[in-house]
Amino acid sequence: MAVNNPLGLQLEANPGEWDVELKLFDILTTYLPQDSAWSAQHAAKQINGLFPNNRPGNDDEKESPGSFLAEFWDLMFRIAYQLDYRNVPMQRFISLIKALQQLPSDITLEDGSRVWQDLPHLPMFLTERWHRLSPLEYVPGDEALRRWRNLNGLTAYLTNGKIYGGLYRALASISMSLENNDKKTMKTTVASLVPTAAVWFTLCSPKIYNACQEEKCKDSEVRWKLWQGNPGYSKERWDFWRRRFAELSTHQEAEVESRDACQTAISAMDAVAL
Repeated sequence: MAVNNPLGLQLEANPGEWDVELKLFDILTTYLPQDSAWSAQHAAKQINGLFPNNRPGNDDEKESPGSFLAEFWDLMFRIAYQLDYRNVPMQRFISLIKALQQLPSDITLEDGSRVWQDLPHLPMFLTERWHRLSPLEYVPGDEALRRWRNLNGLTAYLTNGKIYGGLYRALASISMSLENNDKKTMKTTVASLVPTAAVWFTLCSPKIYNACQEEKCKDSEVRWKLWQGNPGYSKERWDFWRRRFAELSTHQEAEVESRDACQTAISAMDAVAL
């Protein structure tokens, strides 16, 4: 399994439960490194070759297309949050999703969604992976917090690419980071969650600003104690978030990374709000 695995990626499953998963894992560990000779299109074709309809054998011995996709996207996002959102392998991961979307296929699921063009199950499994992490439960330096930031970065990229609608995820992450003043979790908030919130503004400021202008996500009840205004996005909340970045940049728990992240977020906000 994954003899060539320079990124040191972990399968995070019980090897042998689904032999196709091991083959998919080998494809990902071969394709994702920056110096891989594989193109996204080549990796996508390799993955498509493992789709039930494209594998030889008795159909009774193979999983259904829907079951394959569920297992596949679960694996994909187990791998994704191990990739630093700032580095080339994450960009290659996103390129692979786009290459899968461009594969010719006339196969549809029971709900009418096309494989692979409509990327069925991707939103559900990305959202599920996002909800599995509870960042306030961890202490600075915990691996789970690094994964939380990577997953937020990936979600921001996919939101920009119109592959995933991440405005609710952005709101939840930003609110948790900038509107929380619980002393018990303040060290984790300032050291790890605030830089994660800054990722959204660094990568997605125009979309977040437009959401505030249009007051999107009004049906969301996501808000923490420091925000007493209306739920959802708003101009007032945008201004509040900017003030919080300024305040938290000088917080006693803020070290260099947090201070720099706050200033980067403020600069991104100011650039788009001109």
